[in-house]
Amino acid sequence: MLLGGDARAVLEAEIKAGNGRFKGIRHSSAWDGDPEVAGMYAQRPKNLLMDETFRKGFACLAPLGLTFDAWLFHPNRRAD
Repeated sequence: MLLGGDARAVLEAEIKAGNGRFKGIRHSSAWDGDPEVAGMYAQRPKNLLMDETFRKGFACLAPLGLTFDAWLFHPNRRAD
């Protein structure tokens, strides 16, 4: 999704390679400011789902009939 609009070409290639089995993606967006909580996910970008480039990539999914599964920590929300 971080390819922005260029994600469409990658998704189309996945659809073709999957021969009907590729249905969508799961993207890890887990983040926490406390490394004790986040562990290896502490390096993920904060507010990833609000990132303009990410959202352009995300917008490529629905026109291709693909689903999106968000993987995140339950307290993740937009930080002001």
